[in-house]
Amino acid sequence: MTLADQKKRMALMFLINGVCLLLAAVSVFVAIRYKVDALWFVFVGLLITGFGAQIWFMLGFMRAGRVE
Repeated sequence: MTLADQKKRMALMFLINGVCLLLAAVSVFVAIRYKVDALWFVFVGLLITGFGAQIWFMLGFMRAGRVE
């Protein structure tokens, strides 16, 4: 995997994490303000998605070290 590919992966990871952060903040606000308990599941799902994007990015580094 080339450096350009890693830059694209990093940009995509930042985009996914930014969207997840924004949506998670909104879901926590609405869950607390309007007492919509189902949004806590959305919050947890967004956390898992954000961490998954970071793991996907790190796996790209691991794969880049191998000779294919």
